[in-house]
Amino acid sequence: MYINGYHNVGDKGFLVSQTNRFGVETNTLNETPAHTNGSYEPRLFGWCGTYNDTATYGDGLAVITKIYTVDRARGKKLYGKKALRVLRELGRLDLRNQLEP
Repeated sequence: MYINGYHNVGDKGFLVSQTNRFGVETNTLNETPAHTNGSYEPRLFGWCGTYNDTATYGDGLAVITKIYTVDRARGKKLYGKKALRVLRELGRLDLRNQLEP
């Protein structure tokens, strides 16, 4: 998957995707997880809300595996023990109950 933003190989973080009303999807790797619009609760997976015809989704955790251009990289989603390790590195073990089995 492609991830937009300025990153280095090995960067890890929360994968957040946004889709506009035309179906164009943008993925970003953030230091903080996606948050719901109403309650502002952090969410690793699922729909977080829509603002200005753009829906935001939590898409789990990812690591940058390759840099294509200054602002575009390739990423790989993390699962299981690797995802738990990254949550620990990011100081967000409070979200471990949201990890996919």
